[in-house]
Amino acid sequence: MMAWRANQSDWDPLDLLLADMRAFGWRVAAHSDYERDGRLMTFWLFTHPNGFWAMGEACSDQQALVIARRQAQQRNAGGT
Repeated sequence: MMAWRANQSDWDPLDLLLADMRAFGWRVAAHSDYERDGRLMTFWLFTHPNGFWAMGEACSDQQALVIARRQAQQRNAGGT
């Protein structure tokens, strides 16, 4: 079974997070950048063929993707 990757120094952190999600079958369903109460925010929603979803919302793409990846891992749709 595949394992979630650790950071690799030659990869951009966003590319690595997205590559992990895609490698486990997750696909971007929605991504939005917006302003809330004067703060820039970003939202990422992923879906999985097994019917699961994972989302992350934060002040940066990296933070939001880490949240979404954590949810994906908890749902065990793509391994551990």
